[in-house]
Parts: sequence; C-alpha cells; structure tokens
Amino acid sequence: MAISLLSNLSINAKLPNVTRDQFETLADLVAFSENYLPDMYDSFCLEDGKKYRYNRSNTVDPVYGKWREITSGGGGDLSSYYTKVETNTLLDDKVDVEAGKGLSSNDFTAEEKTKLAGLENYDDTALDARVAANRTDINTLNGGVEITGSVDRKVNSCLTASKTYTDTSIQNAINQTAIVCDEKPTISGTTITYYQGGVEKTVTSDNKTKFYYTASGTNYSTIWIEGAEFTDTLASVNFSDYVSKTNDVTSEYTGSDPDKTKVPDIGALDDLKALIDDDLDDKVGVGDVDSSVTAGSDNPVKSSALYTKFGEKVDVAQGILNEGKVLRVNNEGNLVLADPSALGGDASGVSYTNAEFASLDNVKKALDSLFAKVYYVEPKINSFTMTPSTAEYEVGQTVSEVSFAWAYNKDVVSQTLTDCTLADNTVRTATYSTPISSNKTFTLTASDGEKSVTASKSISFKWKAYWGSAATPAEFTSAFVTGLSGSKLATTYKGTYNITVGSGQYGFVCCPASWNMPNTCKIGGFGTDLVNCGTFSITNASGGTTTYKIVRTTQMNLGAIQMLFE
Repeated sequence: MAISLLSNLSINAKLPNVTRDQFETLADLVAFSENYLPDMYDSFCLEDGKKYRYNRSNTVDPVYGKWREITSGGGGDLSSYYTKVETNTLLDDKVDVEAGKGLSSNDFTAEEKTKLAGLENYDDTALDARVAANRTDINTLNGGVEITGSVDRKVNSCLTASKTYTDTSIQNAINQTAIVCDEKPTISGTTITYYQGGVEKTVTSDNKTKFYYTASGTNYSTIWIEGAEFTDTLASVNFSDYVSKTNDVTSEYTGSDPDKTKVPDIGALDDLKALIDDDLDDKVGVGDVDSSVTAGSDNPVKSSALYTKFGEKVDVAQGILNEGKVLRVNNEGNLVLADPSALGGDASGVSYTNAEFASLDNVKKALDSLFAKVYYVEPKINSFTMTPSTAEYEVGQTVSEVSFAWAYNKDVVSQTLTDCTLADNTVRTATYSTPISSNKTFTLTASDGEKSVTASKSISFKWKAYWGSAATPAEFTSAFVTGLSGSKLATTYKGTYNITVGSGQYGFVCCPASWNMPNTCKIGGFGTDLVNCGTFSITNASGGTTTYKIVRTTQMNLGAIQMLFE
C-alpha cells in the first residue's frame, strides 16, 4: 500500500519512524516475520549497537538468519560473503589434507591393509600340471572326444537317453495291440503282412502290435520292436469247461424242460414250438373274438367259436337258464342265483326315515348325502396369474390392460372376478381392458355350493425415493433429483441409503414431502445432523408431479457412507 504526502513530515520523537527500523535484541531482529520485509532492508540492533541488512536471497544462518552485519568502511554489502560461523560450519565437514595421501570413494580398513601386506607371489606350476592330467583323463572317459561339460554331464545325458527309451518302451507295452492271425506274419521294411481267415492284411510296424498264432500245435506270439523280432511260445488253455459266445449253457433240450429260456439250437426251437402250439390249442384266438362280436346272426356269441369254447367249460342249457342272474345270499345264508328284478333296482326303492333329515326319504338319498359328506373335497384355487405380472409402478405410469388365468381343483357352481364379465362357470380366463393409473385390486371368488374360496392380485402406484452424491446445484430441479444415481419405489423414507461421496460433493437424499423425512440420520452408527435444503416441486420420468424434501450431509468428500433413516 502506498501513502502520498503533499509536504514534508516533521517527526520530533526518540522512537524510530517504523518498528522494523530498530530492534531491542538480535533475537528480536532475527525473529521478525519476513512477510513484513522487502527483499532487502537495513535495521539497527540496540543490544550490540550494530547495523544489519536483510537479504531475502541469503542462506539461513543459525545466529543471524538472513540478516548480515553491515561493517564500517563505507557500508559495503557483505551479503554474498560467508560469516565466520558459516565458514566454521563448512570446515567441520572437511578432511585435513596430508602430504602423499589422496581421497577415495572406497573405505579401506586396517584389517584389509594387514591382509594385503601378507600376500606373496604364488607358484601355480603344480596346479597347472594337475589340471592337464585331469583334462587327459576326461578325454579318455569321453572316448577321446572333447565335449562341452563335465563327465557328470556326459553320464547324465546317457541316463536321460536311456530313461526316454525305457519310458517309450513301457508305454508301447501298455498300449500294445493284440492281433490273432492264421500263421506267423512276415515283415518287409516297416510293413508287416499277416492273414486272418485267409484274407491278407498289413500294418505298419510301430513297436506296439503283437501277433498271436498257432503252428504245429504250439501257440506263439511275435512282435517287432524297431525292426527286431521277438517271438515267444504260449501255454495253451483248455476252454472246454467255459461258456463261449457261440454256445449256450444248455446243450440239450427235450421240449419238456420247464425252463424254456435255454434253447441252444434249431432242433430245440422246434420242440419248444410244438409245446407252445399244444398250449395255444386250448386258447381262444383273436379271430374268434372278432367274429363273436361281428357275426350277422341274432346271437353272434352263440354262433361263434368263442361260444363253443365256453360250452366246453359250462353246461349250455344251464347257462341259458341262468342268463342275467346275479349272486345273492338267501335267508338261510347260502349263495344263490337270483333275478335282479327281485332286488328292487337301486336303493331309491327302499324307504328311509329320519326326523332330523326329513328330505332323505329313501336309502339312496341317505347314502348319497352321507358319501358326499364323508368324501367331500373343499374347493381350492390351484393357480391365479396376472399378465403383465408387474405389481408396482411409478406414479404417472398407465397400465393399458391386464389379463388373468386361473385353475381350480374341482368344478365350481359360481365364480366372479372384480370388474370382469365371466360367461359361465367353466371360464378360466378374463381380460380387464380399462387403463389403470391408480391402485386397484382384483379378487377372484368361487364356490362349489358348500364353501367359497378367494384369491387376489393388486396393482399399486408409488413415488420414488432418490439418493446419490453431487455438488450443490445453483437450484434444485427435477433433472437434479431424478438424475441421482440411486432410486427405488417406496412408501416411506425409512431404510438404508449407500452413497459414495466424492471430492467436492455432498450426499443427498430426496423423498416426497408427505413422508415427513427428518433432518437427522445415522452414519456409521452415530446420529448425524443433515442440512435441510428445502422442498421443491419435482416431476418424475413418468410425468407424475409432487413436492419433494431434499436433505444433504454437512460435509463433503466423505467417501463410501451408509445413511440409515429409522
């Protein structure tokens, strides 16, 4: 700041013009704030009566700071010179120079000096001779050929090659292919020729194929491994006590054996067929049954072969006499054949009297009523579905129509569905085509005449709660609220809101004002005051408009937080 005076200013006092012109002690001088000094400034110290100059570019001296004494002799500027204290400090870190010695970056200890002094020239003639002898021995072991590496490496290479060969041979043995042939095969180059059933076949020798054959009553096996033939004799096996694929367990069948599952040959099959034909002679054929129901006579059964077979088992005259009769128990407790007309038909012809159930005046009615009670099955709605199946929508949305489908566990005598017309009691689907934009419940009711059952489907419309992090906007608009990262359909402010509050941002929660959201919540388990940003008219994405209350955290850059409203 500059002050302009129009005329000279006369000061008649002992005090300095300004405080920084004079200090009581050197410590006061050095402690004076650099913020109130120009880049270069002179001042007096009353403690030693000396004048000092401040230079902002000076190094900091432990005694004088950035001040330096102005010496006599014309008041020359010594700010660029080292003080005595600065010089002594620099000299303390230096090493004195000694004649004939120099400095090195390597530290050389007395122990290393002693060890170096004890060294003498070493005669390695004997060692050279031993090395030459070893080299000769190694060449001898290597067959006179010098190779890279030691004898151990040569041996190791041999062992590795041997192991590889052994592993390959073992794997070939495991994967061998066995071929049974007519005679011993022959090999030409890598092609093996053999015969099976007189047919010539070939295979490439691959160390894996073993051939089995018989020559002069002796069993042999032959395999070629890398062109070398290996043939062995095999002990013969007597299979006379074993079952082969071409022979059954049973070698004979007489046609009377009850176990008809073991038929070894055609002759046995013939015997079995004869036995089956004898059994079929006592059976009624399909053709006989067909003719008995399609014959043109007035009594087709009687004129058919089927009737003849029945006649062989039952006396025909007795059968005609008792036609249509039923078995019953007579007064003496014996079973007899009786005409059904003598039984009076169904139980409706038998009277029944019960004063408490006057309408049940015959046995049939009484039994039917009793069975209906004993075996009664209550009605049940097995399923009731709505399409679309969504039950919650945002206020402002409209559902054009909904369809319903349902099923019962039994027939019903009546049924209704809210605001839907059902043609009859057999209908199991319905559609409500009036647009829906407010809460509505559809109830299905059905009855079997004894009991009723119900099931309901509801469609509800709700406002959303919004939350997220953002910088405080110039004004709170619908776009700000609906643009927050979190939202959910709800009917209350209560719940947990997870927000990551970044740098320069606050955590915001926005709910319909009608929910009466408080200005406090819990963050990290501690009760926390929130800033009430006020209430604003907000229009949601579906076109619904209502008043929202907006609150935010008091601090920014909180990181990941969980705001709990109870």
